[in-house]
Amino acid sequence: MSLRRRTAFSLEADGLPVCQTACASSAWFPTLVTRLTSVVICQGRAVVTIDAALPLHSSILDVAFPGANPGRMMADITVVDLSRHRRTLHAELPAQLVVTGTIALALSPVVPTREAAPQVHTTATT
Repeated sequence: MSLRRRTAFSLEADGLPVCQTACASSAWFPTLVTRLTSVVICQGRAVVTIDAALPLHSSILDVAFPGANPGRMMADITVVDLSRHRRTLHAELPAQLVVTGTIALALSPVVPTREAAPQVHTTATT
């Protein structure tokens, strides 16, 4: 895999791959598979930078590192995407990660909350 070329794709609910660039920005897919571009692990915490942009209104439910060696530990993992947005979760982390290795992210849509209309208080006078 070339470091100069982005390689990211989503998986449909049926598990079929879909290229991110071939879909409308409003399309939603539950899994994103991409490459790690940076990995920093220190004292049970990890910061991994990925070579893709996560949908703005999404959260990460789980993470997997296909092809990683066994010997996992639980850790706080912060995922930094191309837009420099950060999302942190507590999940299993392999003992060794390779930059340019593969990462799969299980995503969940986050629906923005609507602000309640301001309440008007009236006082009755008699």
